[in-house]
Amino acid sequence: MDDDANSHTFSATYVADDLTQAAAEAAARIAAQTIANQTPILPKALQIGSKQSRPVEGTIEYEAWIEVDALIRAWIINSIIPELQEAFIFIPTAKSLWESLKEKYGQLNGSLIYQLKRSISSLKQGDDSIATYVTKLQELWEELLTIDPPMECTCNTSRKILDKQERDLLIQFLIGLNERYEAAKEQILIMDPLPSMSKAYSSIIQVEKQKEIHIAAEHNAFLVENKKMQNKRFIDKKRLQIEKKNSICEYCKKKGHTKETCFKLNGIPPWYKEMVDKRNDFANSVS
Repeated sequence: MDDDANSHTFSATYVADDLTQAAAEAAARIAAQTIANQTPILPKALQIGSKQSRPVEGTIEYEAWIEVDALIRAWIINSIIPELQEAFIFIPTAKSLWESLKEKYGQLNGSLIYQLKRSISSLKQGDDSIATYVTKLQELWEELLTIDPPMECTCNTSRKILDKQERDLLIQFLIGLNERYEAAKEQILIMDPLPSMSKAYSSIIQVEKQKEIHIAAEHNAFLVENKKMQNKRFIDKKRLQIEKKNSICEYCKKKGHTKETCFKLNGIPPWYKEMVDKRNDFANSVS
């Protein structure tokens, strides 16, 4: 193992004490390779997808198997909440550890599947953006596929199963969209065949952007119109002030008011008396 690999320390506080020193060092080497973005070279018996059983002890394949098994066990143990780790750290192999976990907690899948499907069916866009809504839906969907995966098949049926999953996800996506996307949803649903989830998402995003542009344009038009109204009110107010200042009362012959608002002719109105009283009260309070 080179100096750079030696500089990486594998956090093995959660690995069982019965692991051999060789296994612990092997796990550290693989971790170091991972950190250095290097892919460990494994014998065919240990590569992903291999269905071969545990190699014969003493062979090169067995040494590599020990390395990988130690690391996988460490990963699994580390993913368990600390309160439960103690019950599993002495299980000798990753396979037996996984089977033990599956036996103890696998029966909960029924309730988890029920909860996930219920959450998916009730998920609505609401106040979320399209991107946020889709992210929530896909997270629930991926979690459901993890605990309730489709049947594995090498025949043409496998493609049909995947197509059905894609269609179900698309339909659920459209169901949860807000009503303002009804027109876009109808356009997608009349397509034959139905588009992929990614294409439908792209179409809805385009609709959302168009709506945003339309809303922005309407808002700008409102601001322009509102500014015009404010300017008009200001001009009208100034015009009335000038007209009032230059007007002459036909009764008292004084400037600043008309016959209709002349106090000498019509008497002093209540609002004027209240205004004078308030001014006097204020003057007295600050004096």
